[in-house]
Amino acid sequence: MTVLRPGIIISSHRILASVQVSEDEYKRITTPAPEQDVKYLFFPGCNVYRQPEIILNALDIMTTIGDPYPFLPGLDYCCGDNHLFFGRQEEGSCVADEFIAKAARYNPEAVILWCPTCHCRFNTVISPSTDVPFRIMSFPQYLSKNMKKLPLADAAQGKTLTLHDPCKSAYTGADQMVTVCHYCNQTFASKERNYNFEVVNYVNLVAESMGIYREDKFKRYAQWNDLELILKDIGSNIEHLPFGKEKMLKTLRSEFIQ
Repeated sequence: MTVLRPGIIISSHRILASVQVSEDEYKRITTPAPEQDVKYLFFPGCNVYRQPEIILNALDIMTTIGDPYPFLPGLDYCCGDNHLFFGRQEEGSCVADEFIAKAARYNPEAVILWCPTCHCRFNTVISPSTDVPFRIMSFPQYLSKNMKKLPLADAAQGKTLTLHDPCKSAYTGADQMVTVCHYCNQTFASKERNYNFEVVNYVNLVAESMGIYREDKFKRYAQWNDLELILKDIGSNIEHLPFGKEKMLKTLRSEFIQ
């Protein structure tokens, strides 16, 4: 049985991640690495936990690249953007400071941020006004520097792709629309049946090119729009998770049932 660490808040992100992956995979994306001096520290942000396969694929990609990287869970720490969204400026600054202090204890040269929102917040707000003792690097930047280290096949061979633009995808007759932002991916993917193209996140596309395939269950559940089917797919695992069945059912209804 999965046990939450003291002080950890049960959020919809944790619940949604837990029902889409195995217990071992859930532990992998929610357990902080021991503090150690490193060149890179990887931080995924929080909202991507709605699609945990993206985090797992990103970790497998980084493992293949070969740089040692401790992992700092995005549900334990925060860039503060969500607090600012609701007007809680002081609280947003405090949690950002907590994240910087924790990351600094790994003494990294750079912190790799998967989340585009985290990256934007650091570039536009935090770094100009705060003494950040490490460089900020987005996951695409890190990936572009290391593409030659990846055993890539052409997962999109014979397909027409467009980047993050549903209007252009429809106009050009694209087979796949490749998203960068996880939130946009969730928005578009849930409506994929209305389009004549597939919605796929760039990390999952790169992983597939490496022979790694994990299903986007968020998309499947959103398209099903059927709680009974979702629960059948999750199986008995839901009974053993530490969130409480009623809270989990409420989260699933809120997220996937229209």
